Amino acid sequence: MASYERLKNGNWSFRERIVKNGRVVQKRVSHWGDDKNQPPFKTKKEAERGCAAFILSRNDFSTPSVAVTLPQVAIEWANSVKGHLKDGTLIDYIQKIDKHIIPYFGEICVADITKKMLENWQSQLSGKYNTKKNLRAMLRKLLQYADDTYGIKNQLNKVPPFTNSEAPDEMRIIDVNEFDKFIDCVRSPVYKAFYSFLYFTGCRRGEAFALTWSDIDFENSTARINKSRSKTGAVTTPKNKYSIRTISIPRGLCKQLSALPRTEAQIFPLRPTQVARVKDDAIKASGITRIRIHDFRHSHASYLISHGASIVAVSRRLGHESIEQTLKTYTHLMPRDDQAIIDILDKRV
Repeated sequence: MASYERLKNGNWSFRERIVKNGRVVQKRVSHWGDDKNQPPFKTKKEAERGCAAFILSRNDFSTPSVAVTLPQVAIEWANSVKGHLKDGTLIDYIQKIDKHIIPYFGEICVADITKKMLENWQSQLSGKYNTKKNLRAMLRKLLQYADDTYGIKNQLNKVPPFTNSEAPDEMRIIDVNEFDKFIDCVRSPVYKAFYSFLYFTGCRRGEAFALTWSDIDFENSTARINKSRSKTGAVTTPKNKYSIRTISIPRGLCKQLSALPRTEAQIFPLRPTQVARVKDDAIKASGITRIRIHDFRHSHASYLISHGASIVAVSRRLGHESIEQTLKTYTHLMPRDDQAIIDILDKRV
């Protein structure tokens, strides 16, 4: 279990286990990477993500017997799935394991984890159904790894899963007039361009973060979407192969982008936490409906559908894996065509 400490200079550090000369010892880390010339952890959240990345980079534990502890299994499992998951996804998994699973069980041997312990762990989890379900799935991966590798029976299979009694989250949509009110309350040109890009292209947040100047064809007003940036800053491939696409963008948005400084390769070298904070401040100042970052994408799709764009075109623009996915998400936004159908039939009958 990692521990976190605020330093005298206001930055943060974490302590994590390593093997040194055959012994398990604590190592304190206060910078991104081992080099202290690298940027420090300025917030606890950065230290937590740094710790997850640190754990992911390690392969120094060798387990001598089936008396393997849960933290050791977590490290071994993480190393076993490297290359099969995106780094950003795996780091996010490890961060949640280190925050919600390891602190509860501590250094217990996996063979000593009982059904009752697992039931108690499940019962003390808080948050929404999907959060608890995902945490259970993460613990199951660890225990199944121990089962497959060391023959330690996975006791979680005996514990009933969570049941969902919650209503699904509703997408929140703002129209163009609301967006205009919102964007008028954003002061920074870079942030104005970022939110405008999300609203008028429907791109995912990570796709916009990864956008470089070479991806924009200013002459033809298009943007090439071929990568994504995770919360940790790692640039990876997009969500799926269908997400690699070239989309048209409004000329006004092109003009907005061309006015930005080109001091870095990425068009939007912004922090996700700051992007969320600026958004919330502008929402409060403008008085519009409170929305999430991903709701800019939903609002874009809603705008296109309400103005007669075909579901096929919308699906391709959003980079969905299939039209069925688009229909499942946005069917309720599509206008009823009963009268249009009757009008067509009346001309024939």
